[in-house]
Amino acid sequence: MNMKLTVVLPAYNEGDNVEELTTRLVSVLKKQKIKYDILYILQGNDGALERLRRMKKKIPQIRMKHYPEPLGVGPAFRIGFDNIAKDSTHVLTLDADLNHQPEEIPRFIRSMEKNKVDLVIGSRKVKGGKMIDMPVWKKWISSGTNMIFREFFNLGAKDLTSGYRLFKREVIDNVKNRLISRNFEFYPEVILRASRLGFSISEVPITFKFRVHGKSKLGVISSGIGYAKLLCLLLISKEK
Repeated sequence: MNMKLTVVLPAYNEGDNVEELTTRLVSVLKKQKIKYDILYILQGNDGALERLRRMKKKIPQIRMKHYPEPLGVGPAFRIGFDNIAKDSTHVLTLDADLNHQPEEIPRFIRSMEKNKVDLVIGSRKVKGGKMIDMPVWKKWISSGTNMIFREFFNLGAKDLTSGYRLFKREVIDNVKNRLISRNFEFYPEVILRASRLGFSISEVPITFKFRVHGKSKLGVISSGIGYAKLLCLLLISKEK
């Protein structure tokens, strides 16, 4: 596949993870002979900015935008989507906390080529997908959210809350200005918007490993409210 990839990575207080994640990403992309840039939307002041500045001296493809205070998942991704490299043909998103394994990227590319789709989701819910050390309450939130959104919107994708995704550039260009979510409801919203616009979607199994360093930002109450608001809005809205 002739590809130039922008990796969009919102990161809030992930200073203990960004060096390992970047090193592994670069290793995989070099082996795949993919042109790339890595765009971090950094939030907080835990040393991640300084670490990445040091790495940038050897890896010029690293780019950073820094905000002292948390923006929220949705606003951070929208900033990233607005700053995709002009010559990029594809966009990759994944978590900055090492939940997602960069070594699985070739699986996404193969699926996109084989199935001729516009968007590939890294799924914990399809055959071969795994969740390692994930707290039970997070599994409940993920499973419940996926079930509700699939039922209401008749979507074939099983893992709407996964943030590990490979997009063709035109998907991002068409959905980014329609996105309204602030928190973790952002993830199913992207899939819903893309589906309504007619973009094709496939899923590949991934191994999700719960974070070792840092603290999860997923709040039960705030996430529940956000999912409910998004569900109501999309049910009454005729907008794609």
